[in-house]
Amino acid sequence: MRATTSLPVLMYHYISRHPNSIAVPPELFAEHCECLAQSGWRGVGLDQAEGYFLHGEPLPEKSCLITFDDGYLDNYVHAWPILQKFGHKGVIFAVSKKIDTNDILRPTLTDVWNADAPAEALPRVDAPFTRHANGYDVREDLFFSWREAREMEKSGVMAVAAHTLGHQGVFINDDYRGFFLPEKRGRTFHDPEPFFWGLPKFVMGPGMIERAFIPNPEMVGKITALVPQ
Repeated sequence: MRATTSLPVLMYHYISRHPNSIAVPPELFAEHCECLAQSGWRGVGLDQAEGYFLHGEPLPEKSCLITFDDGYLDNYVHAWPILQKFGHKGVIFAVSKKIDTNDILRPTLTDVWNADAPAEALPRVDAPFTRHANGYDVREDLFFSWREAREMEKSGVMAVAAHTLGHQGVFINDDYRGFFLPEKRGRTFHDPEPFFWGLPKFVMGPGMIERAFIPNPEMVGKITALVPQ
């Protein structure tokens, strides 16, 4: 068998039916995986990729690394069973602060395919918005748990590795842009921490790469005391 001379990486985030620029519906993801398999390609494990990059260990010619960022529950519910169905492996780079601490195993597509659970029993990974009591929608993505991560790892199909501890945005300078007001929140990540209504808006950037501008703590204290949440 000929060895590969490079390792293509296919990066995903959400495997969900809810429209989003970084979401792929599970039906389309299944088509991706089936097309790869029919063309002779295989998603390899993280351990194999590390062996290739770090130690020059050979991989089959048509190898790729299938990755998922952030650790959303839909990776467990949808992506893991689909990878297994078509003979691929993958890796999730999870935001560890978001990993759920519940101790249950929620149903996946495998349970639906095996008639062990109805489709309606799957978690609400395709409906990430909830209605706030004040009348606006808030995105509240679900994340898999430590127990579910271990279950995926145990299968040998999906590895779970580190993304970051958190995934928040930070202020990068003191250019004032108004205030954070009660309104629709369409993203799970990238708000500053701590986040509260009435917080002044300054220019923001991703916390993973930017040096943070920290507002005056006395001002922040006064705002949190005066502005109802």
